[in-house]
Amino acid sequence: MTPAPHRLILSAGEFAYLVEKTGVDLPPDWMPADDVQIGPAEAGLTKKRVVTGVGDEAEVHPSVERNLQILAGPTVLLDTIASIGDKSSHSVHAVNGPLGASLFALGEGAVELSMFASVDLGKELIRAVPAADPAGASLESRLGGGSAQPLEGRLPLEALQEMGAARLFRAADPEAPAAVVDALKLTGDEAALARDVAEQADGALRCLVIWASGTSQVNWLHTAGGWSGLDPDPDGSDRRMVRVEPAAREDLGTWVAPAVAGALG
Repeated sequence: MTPAPHRLILSAGEFAYLVEKTGVDLPPDWMPADDVQIGPAEAGLTKKRVVTGVGDEAEVHPSVERNLQILAGPTVLLDTIASIGDKSSHSVHAVNGPLGASLFALGEGAVELSMFASVDLGKELIRAVPAADPAGASLESRLGGGSAQPLEGRLPLEALQEMGAARLFRAADPEAPAAVVDALKLTGDEAALARDVAEQADGALRCLVIWASGTSQVNWLHTAGGWSGLDPDPDGSDRRMVRVEPAAREDLGTWVAPAVAGALG
């Protein structure tokens, strides 16, 4: 059994102080803002046993410094943005050797900083996927008007893009979705799935996997029926096809596993 993850909640000022004190260079989106007032953060961090001493004599606990170093120099980095309705999450996970680390944005510059065993990356990634709130489901879904099942099937990638745009213009042009179906020559099953994606999606997830020699991306959609992953599905034709298949929160680690294994290999 691996040790339990170590988690630390930091205010914007505390986080900025630690980054400045340790001199780490975090991914651009995760560096503290230039206008954050660091102030006398040692007092709060001393109570959290993160810093010993004050002023120029202050020293950051070695485990916290190591935590930040993993994020600053990972072998593989996973940046995940996800939302369901008005619930959203932005996190970054890093792996370097036997250790992993993560940062979760908490709003107003505050973060949750974690360190864990790298073999637990899959379990840690579950926290990056928002869970649907049944109480916040749409009235249509609660009355049975929405699909109770995740989206599933195959359709051209272009249909995902075009049907999303058509939905935006539906009020001005009710025939826009039908025009997309005709223009792309979708089959009956493809047209039905494309409409479901455009009309039922209430959330999305994007996990970008980054390593020294490449990048990979996982994309999911959420509806009242749950999460569905979008997987490239070559069919031997000129069309770029996508396979839409059910996914659960705990499956994100499986979806990113090929890219992570390649990066670590």
